[in-house]
Amino acid sequence: MRPELSIPRGELSALASCLVTYTVVVFAFGACVPRATLKDEYLVLSQASYWPWGVTIGVLVSTSSSALASIQSSARILQALALDGIVPPLRRFAATYRGEPALAVLASISIAFCVLLIGSLNAIAPVLTMFFLIT
Repeated sequence: MRPELSIPRGELSALASCLVTYTVVVFAFGACVPRATLKDEYLVLSQASYWPWGVTIGVLVSTSSSALASIQSSARILQALALDGIVPPLRRFAATYRGEPALAVLASISIAFCVLLIGSLNAIAPVLTMFFLIT
């Protein structure tokens, strides 16, 4: 096998299959579900699926996975900023425990909890969207 060929082909195949799947789902829902339901119901997929619990479990698992990945990547970014000395007060977050940025992870979790205390997802979403667009 030649990884320099198979890795890009596999990556592009995965992206293409996701694109086709999502496009088919969007058009299927647009054709089968009334517009008012699409606008008002957040869990319309679980109402239209054969096994609604599968949708709920999928949403919970993918949300948890994304949240954990974001906390870990934000901790790594905070550690990198501390190691580079870009912001001097952040230098203490360069410390590691068994190779992991423990202080940076704790700081990321603390910031996430403080943001969650706002209590409104609609208030948090625009800010998070801007951070993801910037990065």
